[in-house]
Amino acid sequence: VLGVIPSAGSLDSSSWFNRKRARAVRTNGDVEWAVLKHPTSVLAESFHTLRTAVLLSSAPSPPQTVLVTSTQPFEGKTSTAFNLAVGLAQIGRQVLFIDADMRQSGLKRVINMNGRPGLSSVLTGAGHIDQTLFQLPDLPRLWFLSTGPQSPNPADLLASQAMQDLLATLRGRFDHIVVDTPPVLLVTDATVLSSIVDGVILVAESGATARAALVRAHRVLESAGANILGCVLNKLDLKYDGHYGSYYCSYVRYYSHGRRAPGTLSRRLASASSRPVGTKET
Repeated sequence: VLGVIPSAGSLDSSSWFNRKRARAVRTNGDVEWAVLKHPTSVLAESFHTLRTAVLLSSAPSPPQTVLVTSTQPFEGKTSTAFNLAVGLAQIGRQVLFIDADMRQSGLKRVINMNGRPGLSSVLTGAGHIDQTLFQLPDLPRLWFLSTGPQSPNPADLLASQAMQDLLATLRGRFDHIVVDTPPVLLVTDATVLSSIVDGVILVAESGATARAALVRAHRVLESAGANILGCVLNKLDLKYDGHYGSYYCSYVRYYSHGRRAPGTLSRRLASASSRPVGTKET
């Protein structure tokens, strides 16, 4: 597990968190903009932790091209990929976000594309890469490459030599490239791209993604030659998950407010440090 992302809906009901800030992330800023608009929120901090885990996931250098996918739709792959890209740009890296989900673009939900040319235009020769890349005023180090006009054969385009050549060209222009793709078990798009990137992140929704589906997705990607960096446990409900919820909220309260850890937490940490790894507290 590379990171645990709490459900935005479970934050503002917890007594340990600034409720006003959590509510703003859920309703006004949307999860996709958590890192940019609410950088000190619990949600943003969880994406910062994911960023650190990705940078340290491969030795001796961090992965330059990262593909983000899931087993099924609506597990949060686009919000995870987008916040990861924003987080990388915030530490001074030149980052490109590629929306390779040509069937159901997630980036269109976040940013108004206005029918501009994109990835499909470049791969079919209908557009040049310099004409398709764009930035937002608030994100000077983050560039975007949208899906472009809808294609009747997206898997063939992504598996083409043109896609490999494009990635090779973009590697020379950006420090990191984050690629958002369709779910791996529905279509083959993510699978064909997984072998030409440096690493793959699998997003799983807490309490919803079937274990068997996650295992199958892992096997499909592994068979394609993908380097699977790890999994992101997304939409964790802190109200009902006893293990993650109790420890997560205690740490956040400690670091957010600059206070000493609660006595109960301090005693738990002290007793945990004396127990062998893998044993449980009675």
